Amino acid sequence: MSLFLKPETVDWVIRRFRWIMLAGAALFALGCRLSSGLGLCTCVFLIGLGASGGAFGKWKHERGLWMLACVFLALFLPTYAVLEYFSLAELHKGVGPGQLLNYGDFAAGVATLAFQVRWLLTIAWHNYQLRDQPPGRES
Repeated sequence: MSLFLKPETVDWVIRRFRWIMLAGAALFALGCRLSSGLGLCTCVFLIGLGASGGAFGKWKHERGLWMLACVFLALFLPTYAVLEYFSLAELHKGVGPGQLLNYGDFAAGVATLAFQVRWLLTIAWHNYQLRDQPPGRES
C-alpha cells in the first residue's frame, strides 16, 4: 500500500464531497434517533472528509493549497495517532459483546480518518510540486 493515493481517488472525494457530508449527517441523525450515540465517531470524520473535500476543488491548478492541506494535517494527524493508540489499547483489553457495535463505529471512524490523512498528504505533496512552475503552466 502506497502512502499517496491515486489522483483519481482524490478527485473522486472532491466530486462527491456533498454526498460524503450528507452520509455523515445521516449517520449522526440515525445515531441520535437510536439515542445510543452509535455512529458518532464515524459521522464526525465523514463530515470532516467531506468538508475538506470541498476546500480542495482546484488542487491540481491552484498553487499554495498545499499549505491548507498541511493545516488540516496538523489537526487530523495527531488526532489519528491518539485514536489509533486508544484503538490498540482497547483491542489489548478485549472487547465485550455489548461494546462490539461501539467498537465497530470507532474502527470505522479511525479508518475514515486514516484515509483522510493519506488523502491530505497526497494533495499536499502534489500541490507542493506546483510551486516551481510558472503561473499558467499548471497541469
